[in-house]
Amino acid sequence: MREPYHYQGDQVETIHVYMLREQDHLVVDAQPEPDYPTNQHTLLGYLCCGLLVLLCVLAPLTAILYAGSLPDYDTTISRTLTLTLSLHPTTNHIPLYQLPPITGTKQATAKATGTFHQDATPATGLITFYNGSFTAQTVASGTRLTGKDGVTILTSQTAVIPPATPTTPPTYAAVSVTAFSSMAGTAGNIPASDIDQACCGSSILAQNLYPFSGGNNSRDVTIVTKGDIANTTATSKTILDQETTNQAQNEAQPWQELLPLSCTITTTATHQPGDQAQAVSVTVSEHCNVFVYTLADVQQQATRLVKQVIPRGYSLVRLSLLLLTALVTDAHKGTGVLTIQSRHFWPWFLRRFGHMGLEGNNGRLLWLVEQALYVDNTKISFISLHRY
Repeated sequence: MREPYHYQGDQVETIHVYMLREQDHLVVDAQPEPDYPTNQHTLLGYLCCGLLVLLCVLAPLTAILYAGSLPDYDTTISRTLTLTLSLHPTTNHIPLYQLPPITGTKQATAKATGTFHQDATPATGLITFYNGSFTAQTVASGTRLTGKDGVTILTSQTAVIPPATPTTPPTYAAVSVTAFSSMAGTAGNIPASDIDQACCGSSILAQNLYPFSGGNNSRDVTIVTKGDIANTTATSKTILDQETTNQAQNEAQPWQELLPLSCTITTTATHQPGDQAQAVSVTVSEHCNVFVYTLADVQQQATRLVKQVIPRGYSLVRLSLLLLTALVTDAHKGTGVLTIQSRHFWPWFLRRFGHMGLEGNNGRLLWLVEQALYVDNTKISFISLHRY
């Protein structure tokens, strides 16, 4: 028979186990469990909720403040459109209307500004030789003659004097040749009959029947230049253009827009470039054809063209027109052209937040595209395309 087992080690600890039925849990009465506070889980939940709220509020707010610090500019895609105007428009044309023509004249006088240095010039004139001989005589070119005032005159041609006619009394033969003073300047302008002497052989008399002229001292003279005429013309034309434009605007109705006036210009001047004068007067005359169009017609035609390029799913909301150029192409036929630049804008605020999922109504992504047309730097309205 087996002997009972006796534990030989440390002191034996006695454990009492009680079996109780309470909510189907087995309770072992051993070392008691620690008592934790019941509100710790509630505090942790509040803390998590607060952090979540801060994250949802501060993240968008930070993005908005950061975007506000960025420069405002748009990314632009440009397109150029050409609109045709006509007095006899078709479907693709904008109606053009003609007003009564306008005429105007403007005259202005300006001081001549050119200068020219003129060297001293000798005086010139005629010497007449008389021949009392019944035989022809010759006086060589370069013959010197001295006047009563001591001025020396030189002939510039050879004088062949016919013989005298044997009448009673005899009739002298005569011939005149050109001559000039030996010294330049006004001193050579001798009076008539200053030369009156026999010379150059028997029976020959030399005289200047008329005074010499053209002798001038060296000097700087004032002349008209091309710039004098051009500047005076430009100034007169500017004033005249403004006057005719003002008159045309007064004749146009408030809803009509003027095309640049088509004018025929004529210019006359009292002197030509190089003329010696102290002043020049210029007269400018204009005859202008006046054409007008309406912004409503332009807007209608531009809207039609814009709608042709609007992507599927978009609708035209607003229209803006700014024309780059406007001109008359043929005044006789009555046609003109408007050149329009079309700009598609990606607005800066959508460019910044679009990739962040900016939402419109009912949580759908909103995309706004603006397209503007520019007319003579005058804004009329805008084109906006909305897609939801």
